[in-house]
This record gives sequence, structure tokens and C-alpha cells, in this order.
Amino acid sequence: MLKMNWEELLEEYLLELVVRGYTERTIEGYKSTLTRVSKYFAEQGIDPLQVKKQHLKRWVVHCMDSGYGAYTINKMLTTVKGMYAYCISEEYLTVNPCIGVPNQRRDRKIIYPLNDSEIKQILHVAAQHPYPLLRHRNKVILMLMLDCGLRIGEVERLNEGDVLQNQLYIKKAKNRKERAVALSPATKKAIMQYVRQKHRLGLDNEALIVNYHNTRMTRNNIWTMMNKLKEKVNIREEVRFSGHTLRHTYAAMQIRNGLDIHTLSLNMGHEDISITQIYLRSLHSDDFIEQSIKTSTLMNLR
Repeated sequence: MLKMNWEELLEEYLLELVVRGYTERTIEGYKSTLTRVSKYFAEQGIDPLQVKKQHLKRWVVHCMDSGYGAYTINKMLTTVKGMYAYCISEEYLTVNPCIGVPNQRRDRKIIYPLNDSEIKQILHVAAQHPYPLLRHRNKVILMLMLDCGLRIGEVERLNEGDVLQNQLYIKKAKNRKERAVALSPATKKAIMQYVRQKHRLGLDNEALIVNYHNTRMTRNNIWTMMNKLKEKVNIREEVRFSGHTLRHTYAAMQIRNGLDIHTLSLNMGHEDISITQIYLRSLHSDDFIEQSIKTSTLMNLR
């Protein structure tokens, strides 16, 4: 039987991910997860090609006992399954130990979107920043998530050249799916004002969202900005103010205002429409009723 230690397998598998074209950030995530998994099994004297189904089930229980939630455990398990699928493809193993190891059941929590009043409040507070550059920049960041449905990471990676006449070109999207999203006149105007202020200060970085040091803002910088903004706004207790909530708000508002779910799914870069359907759970019945009346069969006879 072939022998291989954890260090050897991890090094080879991470190189495989590079060959497959995975992003540096994604590979770092895989490396972090697999390093923790390898440490657990190495402490028990179990090499990677010796791992059996019962070993993985014990590891899942260990994760549960350590306080990891179902979402985190499933995400780690997906990473492990990917590594062992590679082992099968390279014929290092004939039996995949992950077969028969189920994902954890997750509670479906409703993510409450911002309402109209809260959106206006957030944009108003962002526009009150004492420094003109940050006033325009922070407002643009929020609008890109609220009006275009961008993820924080997508905002981070935007370049000035990605801003077209009436759309944004998202090159480095999640799941490697490039897409174009509509750019409303309101958001286009805000971007124009921000870029004009940026160039006036001599900040000529190709990145759209930058700081005073003329370097690209990272997602951590954006999170920090949002956390500071959160302290100055009054949002309902059940609403978690985050980048994901802003993106969720975009989806909920688009559906409420009549966009079909298939187009919304394309706009958000989802691989499957079932992912987009999750966003419907936060809509109130009034939203469905009002839209259903507008699209009534008998009210729209020609």
C-alpha cells in the first residue's frame, strides 16, 4: 500500500489547486482547513491514506464538541471531500473514506434585509463624513452592494476600467463566473463624483476603491468602515448589518420591485437558482400580493 504523510499530501493537493486555477485566497482557505484536519489525525497517528469513514465521523463529532456550527463543519467537510476525491483520481486510494459521511443539518435562519428607511439612513450618514474623498467613497461602497448586489470581495477587486456606461463588469467573481450587472444612474453618478475627487487628489491607482495611501482597500478595511458606520445608525435589532445583509437587501428589493428570479440569479452570479430562492424567505406576504396583483392574468388581458 502506498504510504504518504500529511505534509506530502497537502503540498501536492495545494499544487493541484494552483494548476486548476483556484485563486490565492481560496487556496489559503483550503490550506488552513486541511492543516487543522491533518493536525487532528496526526495526533492520533493516522496518516492520510489510512483514514476511514469511521475516523471522519469521529472528527465531525470532535468538531461539534469543539463548538463548531453546522455551516463551518460542512464547509470543512467539503474541503476534505475534495482532497479525497483527488486521491481517488490519482489512484492513491480505491475507496473514498468520505462516502457515507453526511453533512450536518442546518437551521434555516431568515436574514432580514434593510427596509427603505434604514437604507436612506445609512446612505445619509455615510455622506456626512468630514473628508470629501471618504464621503464619496464610502457611499459608493454601500451603493455597489445595495444597488448592484456585489459581494465585499467583488467591491474590493473592482478597477476603474470595470465601470462601463450602464453596467459593471465583474471579472474575478466567486465560482470564477464573470458577469455584468446593471449600473443605475444614481450609482453611476456617485461613482463619477468619487472618481473625480480621487483623481483631484492624485490617486491614480487602477483600483476603484482606494484609501489615502493610494492602495486598494481590502475587505477588512471595508468591514472596519461598515462597523464604524453601524455605530451611527439606528437599525432594527433583528437585522445584522453586514456586507451579506446589503447584498441580501439588493435581492429582496429587486424581487419586490418586479425583477424575475432568473434574471436576479444571473445578476448575483449564483450557480443555481435554488441559491437565489433562499432570498425569498425574507419577503413579506404584502410584497408578493402587490406584485401578484400587478401581474394578474385577468387584469392584463389584451
